[in-house]
Amino acid sequence: LPMQSIFWGAAEALAPADVARRRARDNAIKRAGLQQMTEHWCRAGLHEVRTARLEVPMHFDSFDDYWRPFLAGATPTSAFAAALNRESEGELERIVRSRIGDVQMDGSFGLLARALAVAGVKH
Repeated sequence: LPMQSIFWGAAEALAPADVARRRARDNAIKRAGLQQMTEHWCRAGLHEVRTARLEVPMHFDSFDDYWRPFLAGATPTSAFAAALNRESEGELERIVRSRIGDVQMDGSFGLLARALAVAGVKH
């Protein structure tokens, strides 16, 4: 499973209204798919626009290795995660932990990091 999908699925199960409000505040470019990204770049005057879906396998030594950045508050997503986990008295963490599969005997596991990429040429 993708790293972010696990978190957002758990957050939505715990607090669907909070997640809906958060998504409503996010700007369109953050939710854009490949076609929309191409359109944005073309409107910005770029040519030869190319897009790709990227998947990178990520290894985590433990659940804390995965979860600690979500609680750091350094990004809007991690600030949301930290607040929701605090407000739910750790329930978000418990749900996320329960959704991670294929945990090895030493506590390590792997997940996919996904991203969309776009490139273009300015003439």
